[in-house]
Amino acid sequence: MFYISKYSEVLNIINLIMIFCIPISCFGIYLVKKKDDMIYISLMYIFEIITSNFIFNNENAVYFLFALFITKLFLFSSSYIKYIFIVATSILSIKSYIFIFLSNILLNLYSIKIIILDNIRNIQKEYLNNREKFKENNFKKENLKNELSDRIKKQAEYNEKILDMNRNIEKMIKESKLPIFVLDIDLSYISSNSCFEEFLFNCSANVKNFDIEKFLKYNFREYKTIEKNLMNLGSDIESMDIESYDDKVYKLTYTLEKIEDKDVIICILDDITNTISVQNKLFESEQKYKKLIDVLSEGIIISNKNKVDYFNEKALEILDINEEQVKDFIKNSVSSKFISNINKEINLLENKIKDKIFIKVKTKSEKFVEMIVVNMTLNNEQYLLTILSDVTDFENTISQIKEREKTYKLLFQTLPEGIVILDKKNNNQIYKNEASNKVLDSIGVSNLNDAIKKYIYEGEYGIFKNFIIDKANDLEIALAIIDREEENHYIVVFRTLDTEHKIKRIKEELKEIEIDSKFKTNLMISIAEDIKEPIDKISKCNLLISDKEDNSEHIKNYNKLVNQNIYRLKRLINNIKEIENNNTQLNYSKCNIYDLVKNIVSISSSYIKKKELDINFKTDFTKEYTYVDVEKLEKIILNIISNSIKFTEKGHIDIKLKSSEENINIFIKDTGFGIPEDKIDMIFMSFNQVDRTLSRTSEGTGVGLAVVKKLADIQNIKINVSSEENKWSEFEIVIPKNMGNVYESKDFIFADDEKVAIEFSDIYLNA
Repeated sequence: MFYISKYSEVLNIINLIMIFCIPISCFGIYLVKKKDDMIYISLMYIFEIITSNFIFNNENAVYFLFALFITKLFLFSSSYIKYIFIVATSILSIKSYIFIFLSNILLNLYSIKIIILDNIRNIQKEYLNNREKFKENNFKKENLKNELSDRIKKQAEYNEKILDMNRNIEKMIKESKLPIFVLDIDLSYISSNSCFEEFLFNCSANVKNFDIEKFLKYNFREYKTIEKNLMNLGSDIESMDIESYDDKVYKLTYTLEKIEDKDVIICILDDITNTISVQNKLFESEQKYKKLIDVLSEGIIISNKNKVDYFNEKALEILDINEEQVKDFIKNSVSSKFISNINKEINLLENKIKDKIFIKVKTKSEKFVEMIVVNMTLNNEQYLLTILSDVTDFENTISQIKEREKTYKLLFQTLPEGIVILDKKNNNQIYKNEASNKVLDSIGVSNLNDAIKKYIYEGEYGIFKNFIIDKANDLEIALAIIDREEENHYIVVFRTLDTEHKIKRIKEELKEIEIDSKFKTNLMISIAEDIKEPIDKISKCNLLISDKEDNSEHIKNYNKLVNQNIYRLKRLINNIKEIENNNTQLNYSKCNIYDLVKNIVSISSSYIKKKELDINFKTDFTKEYTYVDVEKLEKIILNIISNSIKFTEKGHIDIKLKSSEENINIFIKDTGFGIPEDKIDMIFMSFNQVDRTLSRTSEGTGVGLAVVKKLADIQNIKINVSSEENKWSEFEIVIPKNMGNVYESKDFIFADDEKVAIEFSDIYLNA
């Protein structure tokens, strides 16, 4: 039976006060934190308030209270606490049920702590945190407000800049000298500049009814591709080459821009027809130069650290290596003792410490090779250009010269003339021979120094001059000084003079000059004769090869090249004979000058036209006879025409015949590079060209016009030259009608194709 004591009533009142506070507090917490479990806890405690009177007055309700206690215990207590409470309460309840009330009150106190007090502390903590965050947010809000204000200002400035940029773009479009037009993104026309309007006018169109689709369709090939590219334009600047129906090439550059907040397409048309033509010509020139390099006497190798990009056959020949070995040509060809030095120099070149290196090496095949290596850029890559020259013969000659130098030094010691070498800076003696001591003993050092000073003051180096040392004793010396500018030395040669010695020396010098002159002439003629036979044999072999019908294009080109060089050699031999032979025989024949010149013009015209030049032939007569050496006159005319072709890049060559009472005049005028006025007198000198850089399409030894002058002089024919530099040149051949008493020696045959080919062999033309 449940026993209710006075303590039980007090405990129940205390418990009611506590549990009455819990639902109110839970409801308040729910309003603040919106936690649903607070509602469930409130309902549970409201239920306990309602049933508390029943529990207190009914002895059987103590079990219900115990069940409620256990439920709250599981809800609010940790595992070990609830088990301790259950065990302790169960044991104590056996003695008295009041312990259940006490345990329930303790549990409700604990519940107030974890449900109300802990939540209130959390709410307070959150409030403090939220207040700090609110302060931070207010601070951030102010910052954002300031940033927003700055952005608004910058946006205004940016908009102003965009407006200025748009104005500048519009101004640039209007003032541009290239055709520019602006389209909407749907390719509808917006505006254009005056240059584009002029372009439309030339295309028989106008801006008023401009339709981009029709414009492209009627003016350009591949117009659909152009239209497609414009429609699919991205943010980058794009361009494409387009070809018009009149075979012009334009570069169309187009980009998407924003003008006044509107997307537009700006298109620029640039006529690049000439550029493309130049590029094609450059490509053709490159191919020509490659062929030219292949026949050079120097080896060429273009390489970088990774590969060899180009080499010619001559390089393999000089280095005695094959195509596989050229990858590492230094290691495979150069003698080992030179390799480290080469690599060191090339390293300096690759690091751009040096711009060019010059090395002389010896190959494994005992050749001496000069290597010139320079930096070059190809397609934005750094390469090394190596030029190889076989100087074995030269080095052997140098060795012989050094040996001879020793002999000459011994000879100097035995010569009767005194020889002294002086340093130009301080006049110190670098060398003197034995004979100089003997001469100085007789004339005195001070007298020699005075003579040297007078000689240097007069400045006519290289000739002997006489200086009187002692008039009373008739002591006179001959002194010559050679100024070795490259070595900064004076070579002083001196001797005492007497009449017999003077005459003897003069005779010896004259004899030496005569011997040298004869030797030179005979050597040149002998060389020309010796070369003629092997050239004829080569010509015959080349003819046999060219007669074969199954020859490839490569072989045909090779035949053509060999044939041209054979003609060049024949021309050179003929010119040497003409210059060096002082006993040139003349074979006069009565000739109609009109027929002779007309034949030459007819055969030459193919060469002139191949170079895309025009030829104009005019004459005042068709019959004018005089006695001339036909072959030599033809050579004169062909040489002059050959020069005109060589040195005329564009324009025409005019050939005109005039006749007067005394002379027949042949005028040959071209629109070439011209001749500087101060060099006109030089053009008839042997081995001389006014400017060897004038044309890369021609070669020559510079003897052609010297031959012309000689052949003209022996026939009493005059050659007059007039020219304006970079505009024109004109040669006038004046043939006298009255040749005096001449002997007509033989009939003549006008020049044929081969003779013209020989005279024109220095001209390189496309086949």
